[in-house]
Amino acid sequence: MSSLDRETLMRRDYFALRRAKPGTTKDAKIAASVALLEQRRLSLQQLNLTPAPDLPVSAAAEQICAAIKDHQVIIVAGKSHGREVFRLESK
Repeated sequence: MSSLDRETLMRRDYFALRRAKPGTTKDAKIAASVALLEQRRLSLQQLNLTPAPDLPVSAAAEQICAAIKDHQVIIVAGKSHGREVFRLESK
């Protein structure tokens, strides 16, 4: 398993392994990177992004879900009734 494939490795690992010195064993690092990427892909498929119907953000739920899937970072801004600050965390 010494093949470096951008589609099956974490991005940071791909570039680090590509720069690794010749003769070093990369198999364990490649296997760990492949497993981590697969775990993250499965986590994305299991996300439940259905908002509560009584929240104001529910009207834009489909747009927000599409943005989350297409972009690494999104900013959701809107009017708040008070000084609350909400932060969306990803795993």
